[in-house]
Amino acid sequence: MLRSSLLVSALVLLAAAPLRAQETESDPDQLTLRYSGQAGRRAVNGVAHKLEWSVVALQGGAVRVSLRVPVDAFESGDPGVDARLQQALESARFPFVEVDGIAQTLSLPVRFTGVVRLHGQTRPFAAVLSLARAGGQLAVSCSLGLDLGGFGVERPSLDGALLDPKLEVEFSALLSIQPQAIASGGFVNSN
Repeated sequence: MLRSSLLVSALVLLAAAPLRAQETESDPDQLTLRYSGQAGRRAVNGVAHKLEWSVVALQGGAVRVSLRVPVDAFESGDPGVDARLQQALESARFPFVEVDGIAQTLSLPVRFTGVVRLHGQTRPFAAVLSLARAGGQLAVSCSLGLDLGGFGVERPSLDGALLDPKLEVEFSALLSIQPQAIASGGFVNSN
């Protein structure tokens, strides 16, 4: 029960970080959204360098989390792969990947239920959050499988092999927590 109370407190403290309009490279907060997949025998991995986010405490020990990532912010280290993925995701027409949902903090494990909006489609999902507090920072991570076919995305060809439509997506955050505030949000650009 004590562990549950600590996790609840940590997630509520996450929601208590001050409202910020923009994060900078010198800011101690770090947020990343990574994907990994396969195209034939080739591993395809990328990370987003721009994220908009907000966390708001709700009644009953829950928090609402929103995340918005420009499709063009994902970089694999191979500009050709990035261009083909952006084309497949129609980033000019559907420029963002968005996640919105509620984390229930009163029970273990901490569960997040919400929706993913991608390529003009919205799909529900559920995941378990991993939380750890270290001094004045909170580490939060979450992994989920994402099937691009379920969002109507045509599989791009990468080096002669089609990208497997099933991607693994991992969100991780290391955030400063300040108990005197009531909401948080921001924009991260590590470029």
